Amino acid sequence: MEQGVLQDVQSILAAFGVKSRWQAQRGEAEVDFVATLTRGTSSQKYAVMIKRQPTLASVATVANSWRSLPLLVIGVRISPQSAAAFREAHIQYVDTGGNAYLDFGDVYIEVRGQVQKKINDGQGHSAQTGTNLFSARRAQVICALLTRPTLEQARLQDLADASGVSIGLVHDTLSQLQKAGFIGNSGLRRSGDLLELWAAAYSTGLGPTLALDSFVGDPSPAHVLGTDMWEMPAVSGEAAVSTYLGRQRTLTIYVDQFDPSLAIVNRWRRDPEKHPNIFVRRRFWGGELEIGQHDLKGQQLAPWPIVYADLLASGDPRLAEVAKEWRVAHEA
Repeated sequence: MEQGVLQDVQSILAAFGVKSRWQAQRGEAEVDFVATLTRGTSSQKYAVMIKRQPTLASVATVANSWRSLPLLVIGVRISPQSAAAFREAHIQYVDTGGNAYLDFGDVYIEVRGQVQKKINDGQGHSAQTGTNLFSARRAQVICALLTRPTLEQARLQDLADASGVSIGLVHDTLSQLQKAGFIGNSGLRRSGDLLELWAAAYSTGLGPTLALDSFVGDPSPAHVLGTDMWEMPAVSGEAAVSTYLGRQRTLTIYVDQFDPSLAIVNRWRRDPEKHPNIFVRRRFWGGELEIGQHDLKGQQLAPWPIVYADLLASGDPRLAEVAKEWRVAHEA
């Protein structure tokens, strides 16, 4: 499989005008090749991983081990969801269908939606696809662990209550985290790397499954929290870091259930000619995570990893810088 995929990818790179040199890594190396891609005067060396159907979770340990080189993932098929997660994590890729994301020097290549080749194991059988560690429900478990690392040593029921999922899924997620090297004998480790991968997958994985509604309106959180008619929402994204920014442009809240009259009281409206700036999402967490933080204004905040992921998902460089400060403050 490896040789055939490599030959196809070399041909695709050549069609892009990119020359490539490949140096195989033998023994127990965590990557398959070190490759040098060149186009014009731009050149870049990569750590290369070859997978039949790569996902963000399947390359997590490689991304952690080869920090001096950017990671290039190649495979038979990279699904649209995995491709989006790779782009969010700034991981470059090429698949045999011709989908690609390359960014080095003055070279930028992004191709999406190409027809993929049929996947089989070389013996006429369908290939087995790997477990998606960052699927929506597993991502809820990881969020709870990132927020309260001590939950890894707690009862499975406590972690299930905090995550809003079944005990069975909690057990499975912990097993997958152990296989990926994120849980060792001393508990959760390399949490910063896990956070980055989890946050990169959030905008295309867990995040969209939580969306309830969106509006145009005044993003001031005081309009939401100044009433006793509803249980206090949890604030996230830009509104959660207003002390860093001053006046925010958007409002993201998480609620147990959305009462449409909340929009009426706050004069939120739907306007097809404007981009929404008010986002209402479902609150999935419970247990220990219900005891959330509050900011200086008394606002209840979403778990800090969710605030971090929402800041990064905005695509706003200003908020990306604030996200770094937020992460440092909460990982200390």
